[in-house]
Amino acid sequence: MRAILVLLVVFLMFCVSSDVTSVTPDEIMGMKKIVCAKGDEALEIVKRMHVGEIREVRDIALMHYIGNSSFVTVWVTVYPNESVAFGEIDRMANSMLSYGWKVKDVILDGHKVYVAVPPESHERQYFWCVENYAYYIIPHNLTDTQVVEFIAAIS
Repeated sequence: MRAILVLLVVFLMFCVSSDVTSVTPDEIMGMKKIVCAKGDEALEIVKRMHVGEIREVRDIALMHYIGNSSFVTVWVTVYPNESVAFGEIDRMANSMLSYGWKVKDVILDGHKVYVAVPPESHERQYFWCVENYAYYIIPHNLTDTQVVEFIAAIS
């Protein structure tokens, strides 16, 4: 009986896939989460938006948080492990620099967060890792304090 139970648990572990959208709260700072795309569909959107190679993605989701006259675009990417995740965001930061973006890293809520500004723009974008998850956000109508609060709440 125990062997059957162990086999059942192993089978369920392989059959049940976690949804990357479940790693973020349904609501942050009064803003509701809307899932726009996930999986292959989200990956295709990201590939159309990037010049560089997209590597080792296990899952990905594109979401928006909307409310209180604020709007935040969020991507969450799942990598095979923490080392790959950190390597990929470092690679992205270096690639952005080579395309004329302003990129610096800061510590926010205990995380090394890259702050990136596209050429000829003042729109700050933020990305960081927690374990094997990479987060990328583009906030609209949030103060600097609210951005830090959002980063703390989402990761």
